[in-house]
Amino acid sequence: MAYIDDKDRDKKEKEFLKQLDISVAIFQDIKDELEHVLIISHTDADGYASATIIQRMLNRDGIKSSIDYFNRTSTWDDYLYDIVPRFDRYENFAVFFTDIGSEIREIAEFFDDDPAHIFILDHHELEEIPKDLDLDRIHIVNPTIYGLDGLKEIAGAALAYLFAKRVSLKNVNNAWIALIGITNDTLMNVDDYRSYNQQVLEEAVNEEQVELKDGLFVYAATHEKVKNALAYSLFPFVKEFGGNPKKATVFLNRQNIDENKKVVDLTDEEVNKINDQIETNVKGKYIIFPKKKTILRYAFEHGLIISISHFKNKRAASKLIASPRPPADLKIEYTRYISEVSNNLSMFVKTPKDYKKTAIFVDAGRRIPSIYWSDVASYSSVNNLYNPNKVLFLGGQDGKIIKLSVRCSEHYPPLKNGKGVDEIIYTLKKEFGGIGGGHKLAGGYKLAPNRFKKMKRQIDSILSSK
Repeated sequence: MAYIDDKDRDKKEKEFLKQLDISVAIFQDIKDELEHVLIISHTDADGYASATIIQRMLNRDGIKSSIDYFNRTSTWDDYLYDIVPRFDRYENFAVFFTDIGSEIREIAEFFDDDPAHIFILDHHELEEIPKDLDLDRIHIVNPTIYGLDGLKEIAGAALAYLFAKRVSLKNVNNAWIALIGITNDTLMNVDDYRSYNQQVLEEAVNEEQVELKDGLFVYAATHEKVKNALAYSLFPFVKEFGGNPKKATVFLNRQNIDENKKVVDLTDEEVNKINDQIETNVKGKYIIFPKKKTILRYAFEHGLIISISHFKNKRAASKLIASPRPPADLKIEYTRYISEVSNNLSMFVKTPKDYKKTAIFVDAGRRIPSIYWSDVASYSSVNNLYNPNKVLFLGGQDGKIIKLSVRCSEHYPPLKNGKGVDEIIYTLKKEFGGIGGGHKLAGGYKLAPNRFKKMKRQIDSILSSK
């Protein structure tokens, strides 16, 4: 789907807001009768933030709810058959899908004979909506249907926030939570926010829920000493020091800057001095949560530690949004993570690459641990560590399948016509089988090894036709 042309912008946006208002009105009509609501969300920071916003909206109206997170390791059918029957005792029941649910047909088929109302608030590209879908019970609010960019313009948490705010203006007090999801899903400098993502930021600032600070732009390490921040920053990735605080210390000593000074305490003069002496631009804004401490005080870092924690301890991850500071063990795990990813980004730069006319294949294999493939692919993309005119396929053998993280830069030429990773993966699945999906800029794809070899041979002809 192409992005909205300027001439159609107002019309399409009104259609999106109309559908949002219709879904909100339906929820308002049924909410007093609801006994319980199940919220199903994605396993990253955007998913946690989205689910929390909807749960707080429900709490305000005295509606009991439960949250569960779907990690896509099974089919929707298997997952829903496991989770939904637990709530059979409720006669009046509803399900909210937040930051997830683009596979409309699978979800609709599961709930075909179920009287529950289903609300799907998702910002991922949709598969084709079945013509026989029961729109009296299944309510879809997805901005990509109307040409809005599901990353740059409206993250999942921004969409959940819009819904909750329309239910009650009192829910504006959750704008700061939406920023946890927005900062991590968009991987953008705050100055580059636009549309609804920007609107959420402005409301959070106006409501004095957050503070915006100009300074050293080192997302993932804003809470750190400057020597560690320059080494462990993931966005931007500072190639001069990537993963190596000792190199950063030598540099800072030459500039007569205390390497142990906290990022937040740097003067404007010191920030300018650092920025002037390295190739990477490290000047920018960051979002502060004034009521929080250490890692949780900074929006990007807050979201990142949630995403990291999910795979180690879901219960701990779910508590972080309400917590003033992270527990000690999660702080240790977080520091280890940013150190590992920054070092693996340095490895990515050095790793041999198989260049095609339209794509770059990186066999991460023994060079980069598989648990970091997705993150390294994402951060290499937003940091322009490969040719932005090509599609990146990073991964390797994972058991009996080939697992690939697929990325394209925002400068990828076909994006001008709205053709990104989501459509590429859709085409590859039709041609070579396998499973996968994603956004315009990022996605995942799994397929059989023999199909992968064939895909590599044909990738130029496939992508050239996009």
